[in-house]
Amino acid sequence: MPKTLYTHQAHEKDINSISISPNDKIFASGSQDKTIKIWSVADGKLLGTCAGHKRGVWCVQFSPVEHTIVSSSGDKTIKIWSVNDFSCLKVRKLISKKKKFLEKFLFKF
Repeated sequence: MPKTLYTHQAHEKDINSISISPNDKIFASGSQDKTIKIWSVADGKLLGTCAGHKRGVWCVQFSPVEHTIVSSSGDKTIKIWSVNDFSCLKVRKLISKKKKFLEKFLFKF
């Protein structure tokens, strides 16, 4: 059975999504508290926070080729974030209200 490495109070509200980077060194968590947090896999240290959604974050996913994360939110937007400085690089308004929209069309725009 795998051993727990660390436990943290990561967000102020429920976590809806977790994604691990392609190099397995960092992971992201998306929460109802409207933020995406970036963490070190090795020690669980918080590396940065992406803030800017107006409602809870439904889904987060790392790009397989770039140092970016994509998030979708209840505010009906998809945002692309820099993993380097945690800034928002691009915003797209969702056409569909469905949570599966991000999973189906991830990185195709």
